[in-house]
Amino acid sequence: MATGFVLLFGFLTGFSIGLPILMAGIIATIFLIRRGGRRREMLGLLAGAGLVCLLVAAINSDYERCPGNVASVALTLRPGEQATADCGGFPPLPWAIAGGCLIAAGLAGSSLARHAAKRPPPGDVSAR
Repeated sequence: MATGFVLLFGFLTGFSIGLPILMAGIIATIFLIRRGGRRREMLGLLAGAGLVCLLVAAINSDYERCPGNVASVALTLRPGEQATADCGGFPPLPWAIAGGCLIAAGLAGSSLARHAAKRPPPGDVSAR
């Protein structure tokens, strides 16, 4: 799960702090695959990516849509006046939905893989 988190976080922040983080995620993924990356462990990548999406949603929880078309809004200020605009950002709902779906898919897939590993292979009469 941590590998998925590091990969997506490094990708999303690629132009600032993300490049070293992305490289660490790639190295961790290669290590996971070379170690014999079983299905359950690989499904943790989905859950980790979902955590990043939930983090982005939490960071943007104070999102406020700007009124109208921002490009056409004109401010007229007198000399010495200052104005601030406190709107914009990313709407958190799509990020939260994507994060929840990725985490649910990772957990469901991991659970299915765990149950599949417990079942005897078809045609195995020794388990009866």
